[in-house]
Amino acid sequence: MLKFALLIASSAAAYEAGHFGHHDHLAHGLVERQTDETVSARLMSEIQSNYTAATQKRVQELGGECTWEKMVVRREWSELSEDEKKAYLEALKCMQTLPSKTNATLAPGARNRVDDFAAAHVVNLQRVHFSPWLLPWHRRFTWEWERALKEECDWTGGQPYWDWSRTATKPLSDNPLFDGSSTSISGNGKVVETAEDGGQCSCITTGPLANWTVNLGPLYNGASCKDNPLPSGLGYNPRCLERDFDESYMENITYPHIVDFILNYQVDAPTSASNSFFTQLESWPNGIHPIPHTVIGGLQNDIPASPSDPFFFFHHAHIDRVWSLWQSRDEATRRNATARPEDYSGTRKYRGWALADTVGMESVISFTDVFENVTVGEVMDPSGGVFCYRYE
Repeated sequence: MLKFALLIASSAAAYEAGHFGHHDHLAHGLVERQTDETVSARLMSEIQSNYTAATQKRVQELGGECTWEKMVVRREWSELSEDEKKAYLEALKCMQTLPSKTNATLAPGARNRVDDFAAAHVVNLQRVHFSPWLLPWHRRFTWEWERALKEECDWTGGQPYWDWSRTATKPLSDNPLFDGSSTSISGNGKVVETAEDGGQCSCITTGPLANWTVNLGPLYNGASCKDNPLPSGLGYNPRCLERDFDESYMENITYPHIVDFILNYQVDAPTSASNSFFTQLESWPNGIHPIPHTVIGGLQNDIPASPSDPFFFFHHAHIDRVWSLWQSRDEATRRNATARPEDYSGTRKYRGWALADTVGMESVISFTDVFENVTVGEVMDPSGGVFCYRYE
């Protein structure tokens, strides 16, 4: 089974290993030296408290329609009540019953609303990965998913997130999101033989998503147990939801690593990309974007179609949370900061991709015709622009 390396192969060569900076007043050289999980968890709690205070202040200063009381609240899955979890799971299942809105010419394999999101991710793969588009594009993408759940499937909350670090030192089977209970998104896959060719799939066979069907992907042959009939990955390819946990990388997303990332990585570095928040986020094997995809495995090995697993949005909601925490620590410098396209040139050249776009506030975020276009400037602030949400 090919791992996430299909997408991030040799990215380490593109990002030299760098030392942490010392620009955040909270760090004072402490974070790069400490490895104690308890201390880091305390610092993470302090970062969250600072973010909450900064968000309250910003909402008041903006004085728009988005007020503190009106903000949609996104919470960690374990903080939801049992009834809330079950309601969210019902909304997920609802998304698979609603017909696709994607043009059949673009994605002939799309059958339901989940497929609409997978198709949008497939067709934008090269543009929005290893690119300044990554964070603003996925922020809007996750919000569109949240909106669909609320407006079309009666979900009343915000998109929950998975705080990777909270249980990073424990087996995934102990995590409420993956424990296989009636209030989880199911757990690990089980190897089963496919009827078509006797191949093996790591299928989810128990729990709430046991009957979840994936229709699109893979884009890369070998990234799934069943290849897509079209080179685009957008042909009709119904199969089980696959997961194949690899917990060996969890040590790279513990609280010490995440606190380091928030406190010590800056908008860019004077001479290289090694200390850039944006580029390190996608680096391997320490980037908070690729690691959780690799840890879950299965469908997540095929990054283009990975939104077909609801896990995707738990993961990207937390990436968005980390970005929000980081932004809130320096409004003047970070609120509208975007990455430099040249910092991705090594990885993109290796993959045979064109140079990344330059992204500014007037650049237009697009998905497919199913979704509305917005500018980057409209999505840089969760408490302003087109958004009104916060993290707890």
